[in-house]
Amino acid sequence: MTAVAETSPELAARPSKRVRSGRRARTAVRELDALWPTSARRAFVSQALFVAVLVVVVSLATGTLLTNLARLGIRHDPGLLSQPAGFDIGETPIAYTQSDSYGRALLVGLVNTVRAAVASIFVATTLGVAWGIWRLSRDRLMRRMSGGLVDIVRGAPVLIIMFAIYGVLAQLPGPRGASPDRLGILWTSRGVYLPEIADVPPWSAAMLSASVAVLVILAWRRLPRFWMLAALLASLSLLLCGATGVSLSVPRRVGFQVEGGYALSAEFFAVVAAVGVSASAFMAELVRGAVEGVSLGQTEAALSLGLRRWQVLRLIVAPQAFRVLLPPATSLYLDIVKGTALGVAVGYADLVSVGATILGQTSQVLVIVSLFAAAYLALNLSIVFGLRLLAPYLSRHA
Repeated sequence: MTAVAETSPELAARPSKRVRSGRRARTAVRELDALWPTSARRAFVSQALFVAVLVVVVSLATGTLLTNLARLGIRHDPGLLSQPAGFDIGETPIAYTQSDSYGRALLVGLVNTVRAAVASIFVATTLGVAWGIWRLSRDRLMRRMSGGLVDIVRGAPVLIIMFAIYGVLAQLPGPRGASPDRLGILWTSRGVYLPEIADVPPWSAAMLSASVAVLVILAWRRLPRFWMLAALLASLSLLLCGATGVSLSVPRRVGFQVEGGYALSAEFFAVVAAVGVSASAFMAELVRGAVEGVSLGQTEAALSLGLRRWQVLRLIVAPQAFRVLLPPATSLYLDIVKGTALGVAVGYADLVSVGATILGQTSQVLVIVSLFAAAYLALNLSIVFGLRLLAPYLSRHA
């Protein structure tokens, strides 16, 4: 009894197995929190559950679709792209014949879609920035006119604008009765023919490349008097290129055809003009909102220091407004890419038009629609990631 009484306080002070296991569990949790925080675990689990649910839903939807297509007798052949197409395409920026495969035909349509999208984005950005600045002009007439024009264009459907432009081009004379304007541009019912540079000697090409590289370096370094240096370098390049034999190909009439120049088909011009002008109205509002989002006190402080208004706009307002403008402008660019699909209404041979022709011949709904979705998703993601990579540099050097 005495021995037991003497050791009982030691036994009482020793933690039980349940307490020791609890301490080990808490220690393990603390170590896990140090390696993988609770918030990260919750985010991972929620994302994993979302992906799992999404995979299940897509699998069920795909299985149901395949079952219904099989019941209706609509086959889906993944080897469709290697079969001969057997039809012509009106506008082929890359080599294509009737004996080429469906895959080659879709590639031609994809290239046409990219051409129209890039040209429309350029038109929308250039015209939209100009309209946005005009809307902020101190001249009341210019401000009111640009605002009214933007409101009219924003309210008009893109398809109506496209039909109007295509209808105007259709009323123009053919190549035999058309005459170039003062700029050497030939407007016909078949399309628009622009002057282009032709027969560039190797030395001239190397000179132009070097000039562009120097201009990029000057812009990167943000040297003082950049525009003066750029204008001087461009003038010297043009003089040297003229001296080394660079020629300009001007479109001219030859019977019922047009030779020389760079041809823009009526369908391509209608799509680019309609989508670009319509998007430029929305871009103008984005530019106006981004500029007005910059504090007015900064502009007044810069003017009080003696800066000119264009210097205030370029050095103070534009870099800050660009950060506000970039996200909505990216969304607008994505809408432009998708809006070029309306070109099928005027016969433009884009991806949708070529795919619709293949769909009518083969009834391969699943394959064609999947290719549509993959192509437009790839184009949109390219724009998003491209602008995301350029955003830090453009924000610093806007």
